[in-house]
Amino acid sequence: HQIYFPFKPYQCQNDYMNKIIEALKNNENALLESPTGTGKTLSLLCAALSWLKSERDKLIGKPSETPPKIIYTSRTHSQLAQVQKEMKNTAYKPRTVIIASRDHMCVNSSVNMNKGTALNAACRSSQKAINPCMYFKNRDMAQKRIPWEPLDIEDLHMYAKREAVCPYYGMKDRVAGADLVFMPYNYLIDEKIRENFKISFENAILIFDEGHNIP
Repeated sequence: HQIYFPFKPYQCQNDYMNKIIEALKNNENALLESPTGTGKTLSLLCAALSWLKSERDKLIGKPSETPPKIIYTSRTHSQLAQVQKEMKNTAYKPRTVIIASRDHMCVNSSVNMNKGTALNAACRSSQKAINPCMYFKNRDMAQKRIPWEPLDIEDLHMYAKREAVCPYYGMKDRVAGADLVFMPYNYLIDEKIRENFKISFENAILIFDEGHNIP
């Protein structure tokens, strides 16, 4: 199985990637650890994405089959931003999406002065106002105006403000078409959040990075 790695891997990286491929090929769970500083995240991304590419290549011309995707979770958005930075060092170019709450995503200054449930309520009200939220009104344009490359929340805000589109709904709408979905792992574990984002786990690889933090 060919894995494109940005430099000659150390033996521990080879071992780590081989275990990932073995688990994916056998449809197994894997609990993997590697010492700090051994390029664990890069190894994890390169191995999982190489497998994803080979599986998706097999489905070319078979539109009825659900293509596999990777759901990559970590504890916080700042940890995910580090993973996305590593992603840019790989040879792989998957369509990526990052899922986050309105608290993280909202760029409407008259709405995002609120927090939590108050922000959710203000968002819904602004959609129905006489002059509705400009970003929400352009919701469908997010598909064309935001690139599929790995974008952290700061990048998304920049694009959203420049292109006048809603990053919260734009990312939500894109989940079904993504190869790789980034999110904090409570979004996966919490049933209500999971239902809100309508994330399908069919044929998905679930990665819990920094999994020792999960209670």
